[in-house]
Amino acid sequence: MRPSLIARLKERHLPSKRELVEKLSKAVHWSDRKIPPGVRSVAGVPLMIGGLLSFLPVLGLWMLPLGAALIALDIPVLRRRLLNWIERLELQHGLTPRPWRDR
Repeated sequence: MRPSLIARLKERHLPSKRELVEKLSKAVHWSDRKIPPGVRSVAGVPLMIGGLLSFLPVLGLWMLPLGAALIALDIPVLRRRLLNWIERLELQHGLTPRPWRDR
């Protein structure tokens, strides 16, 4: 007898919200420190396009918010909002907020 879909999903390890917040914070923090400002926007556009093409096997919806975050780091108003939002998420999930270069 085949296991039900719910049983198969329970067997898979799905990341918790805390793990997702931690990965998001690490990715944005790393790109803020290591990637030059103009390159972040250039890298963000293909990521967003790839997110829209998520029906293809290699691409996924995870690319859309990452691309938007990279572009937001280059726009001062959006940068402040993004960094404040990530800091709030870290505090809500019991993580220590990371120090940012500037706001």
